[in-house]
Amino acid sequence: MNSKTSCEILAKVLAGHGVSDAVVSPGSRNTPLILALDDEPGIKLHTVIDERSAAFIALGMSQISRRPTVLCCTSGTALLNYAPAAAEAYYQGIPLIILSADRPEEWIDQDDSQTLRQFEALRNYVKASYDIPEFDFGNTAMQWYTNRIANDACLTAVTGHPGPVHVNLQFDNPLSEPRTNIGPQRIVADTGCHTVFPPSLMKELAEYAATRKVLIVAGGNPPGYRVNRAFAILSHIPNVAIWCETTANIHTPGTINCIDRTLLAIDTDNEKYTPELIISLGGALVSRMAKQFLRKASGAEHWSIGWRRDRLADPFMSLTRCIECTPDVFLPHFANALRRMQPSGTYADTWQEADIRGLGRHNDKLREAPWSALKAFSIILPRIPQRFNLQLSNGTAVRYAQLFNCRGIHACYCNRGVSGIDGSTSTAIGAASQYGHGTLLISGDMSFAYDIGALGTQFISPDMRFIVINNAGGEIFRFIGSTASLASREEYFSVRPVMNLGLLAEAYGMEYLHADSSKTLTERLALFFKPSLRPKVLEVAVPPDISARTLSDYFK
Repeated sequence: MNSKTSCEILAKVLAGHGVSDAVVSPGSRNTPLILALDDEPGIKLHTVIDERSAAFIALGMSQISRRPTVLCCTSGTALLNYAPAAAEAYYQGIPLIILSADRPEEWIDQDDSQTLRQFEALRNYVKASYDIPEFDFGNTAMQWYTNRIANDACLTAVTGHPGPVHVNLQFDNPLSEPRTNIGPQRIVADTGCHTVFPPSLMKELAEYAATRKVLIVAGGNPPGYRVNRAFAILSHIPNVAIWCETTANIHTPGTINCIDRTLLAIDTDNEKYTPELIISLGGALVSRMAKQFLRKASGAEHWSIGWRRDRLADPFMSLTRCIECTPDVFLPHFANALRRMQPSGTYADTWQEADIRGLGRHNDKLREAPWSALKAFSIILPRIPQRFNLQLSNGTAVRYAQLFNCRGIHACYCNRGVSGIDGSTSTAIGAASQYGHGTLLISGDMSFAYDIGALGTQFISPDMRFIVINNAGGEIFRFIGSTASLASREEYFSVRPVMNLGLLAEAYGMEYLHADSSKTLTERLALFFKPSLRPKVLEVAVPPDISARTLSDYFK
């Protein structure tokens, strides 16, 4: 079968940069791209028909591997289906390399088949856009240009704040050129020094922090030994309190892992809780209560750790310093430097006492709670096997998980870059393909219905587990003030999905279980987590109105 010179160069450079996975969607114009990728022994191809699902699957792969995954699509609207996942990857800091086949530039906008404007179609959600015109094998200048573009794309995706890049390739007749057998390609390496922090500056920062009430806030972050070790040191420093969201993957005792339930136990206007210095790391916070508290911290300074995107992010309205390096580089040095200062104070104890009160109140509420989504999460989360990765959909699942201590699991993820409900199932499937042990997705029924096409993916791991909290649509709309009292709430907002999970599981060759009480859920979970040759779906039916009232009562 035929290929293209530009495709062969691109595939060889991708392989040279260590790219090992490509998610491809069938099409005619991207045929030479697929063939060139398939010719590289180091690159494994995964076929997904639906481009939107394909993009989130690639995102899940890179979420676990921390390496770029390639996406490859044909011309036309196929590329536009990548936009939701590209936006999520951009804000979450996940590297993707998007390859789209296109018609020649002279035919764009000429009322011919698939001639929409593809170059820079994703410009708001990628770090860089590239366009490669078609050229003959003998054009050495264009061979050099393609090699340069390919190297640039690979390096841009992973350096600084990682993210997606888009390479658009123009083909007139995608199958007309004979095979070229292009030679080995030049690979450009990045040897930037990302592990060095000036000792004098570190001492200056530690001296400043030693005399202030410091609150460290961790949002979504991949698991890592160095960061957890640094938090173990920081948790013993008396003027430092630490908040960690569920997706921060901090498993160190002495940190506050359930921020909302702790904030519910205090008077947030009491100045003894107000920080003088906020140090943040990781992605955007899930907790609305946490963001409101931090925005009210009058006079506090905010240091942000991590590579900046193209604009400053100032979520707490108090940013004073950007520390441009990864948390696993900065935090261990900072923790040791601050410990040597021997700070004093009671700020850490103040928050630990609040955390204990919050836990007591939390346990009281659980004992009183009827069968509801809250009760279901209290049963599910402690029973997740330790080596499992947990994926959470946006909406119900991630908000409930924030109320419980999830330190016992291996790691937790959620698409909180832009917080859409689309793609949660696809992301989990992609993540499971890269993880050697079990992966569990907990999803609301609305999120699960939104991405139901992902269940048709051919390579779903038998270790994959799906729990669907069936609360008859979007519970958040029964909870938030703007929609809770609307007469049209159920018709236009909560919108119960038309979805028979038992039949769906059977159609896709998965095992199906059902629970509708505390007793049956406990019994089903024992079967659900047992090893199997097929993925499993557990539907947990909870009463929608009671679940909303129970959660509302929890937050009063």
